[in-house]
Amino acid sequence: MGTVCRVAIDIEITCHEGQVAAILSDAPITAVFGGNRSGKTEVEKWWLLRRWIKRGGPGATFWWVGPDLEKAISYGAWSIAGPMGQGGGSWPDAVFTGPRKITTATKAPTLYLIDGSVLAFMHAHHSGGRAGDNLKSANVRDAVVDELTAVTSAENWTQVLARVSQSGGAVCTASTRKRGHWSRREIDELVSTAGEDAIRVYALDIFDNPWMAYAAVWKLFLTDNTLSRRTLEVEVLADPDPPARARAVVTKPRSLQEHFGHEFADTSRLWSEWDGSAIVTGDEHLWVSRNGAPVRLLDITAGVLRKRLDTARGVRKSRAKPGAPPIGRRKTIDEHNFIETWADRKARKAKEKAAT
Repeated sequence: MGTVCRVAIDIEITCHEGQVAAILSDAPITAVFGGNRSGKTEVEKWWLLRRWIKRGGPGATFWWVGPDLEKAISYGAWSIAGPMGQGGGSWPDAVFTGPRKITTATKAPTLYLIDGSVLAFMHAHHSGGRAGDNLKSANVRDAVVDELTAVTSAENWTQVLARVSQSGGAVCTASTRKRGHWSRREIDELVSTAGEDAIRVYALDIFDNPWMAYAAVWKLFLTDNTLSRRTLEVEVLADPDPPARARAVVTKPRSLQEHFGHEFADTSRLWSEWDGSAIVTGDEHLWVSRNGAPVRLLDITAGVLRKRLDTARGVRKSRAKPGAPPIGRRKTIDEHNFIETWADRKARKAKEKAAT
């Protein structure tokens, strides 16, 4: 008879308070959205380790899916098992067995675990008619989909969900929100109907990460112009709670997305419309309600028309012969950049015609 050897391996999961709930989530779909350096990928790694401990075994397959294979390797395999998969990663080296060398040229990167499970690294790069074609397997226990908003086609997401559903598995994803991405429809909008037991969404930002020193955060905010030096010194650092004050004073859409994980498209959608007789203008910002949430629309009517009219005049001038007088035209924008509506222009032309 063969001898069964049992080995105890101590696994230390290092995380901060904001990550705990997501790591321990047993919901069919766990989604973590947040800014850069907020610890999103760490949640995915420890969530997957816990799922393997609970559901692994001989022949069990787990997936790490990246937006492309190179990112699946560098952010997934090398982070979990160390550079080139040779050790020193987040997971203890003792949990791996078999061949482990993984490079960016590896066609089917795979890590083999001591209980007979397999951790395969996949990509969700295909779109159109090929979307999801490579994400097919007889049975996948659980899966991570990293950088979800970098995945172009929702069909890739659908295929991953289908693969884990066969085994009663779950999917964890983490990403920074992106303007107009389908993840809003496939995850956030389904929470109200599916319920929190089916889909759990968590939010992290740069201040949630205790390993990110405040000094490094302030330097980053100054470098990318998130905050001016005066605002940082006078308003933020002088406040009893600098992180809370920083969250309140940062208004740049790109900074809100990159550092705090906010979907800035909801507060900067473009509004530009006019009919055939008059230009529809208003305040610079127009607030409307969409599904009970305020949405700020930026009125770009004036800017669009000004650009188009200026471009049209430039084209007409370029066609004139050298030395020839300028082609006759009527100014529709004066030196103060005021817009003349089509109705006013029509009335003016009629008045000029009557005078001649």
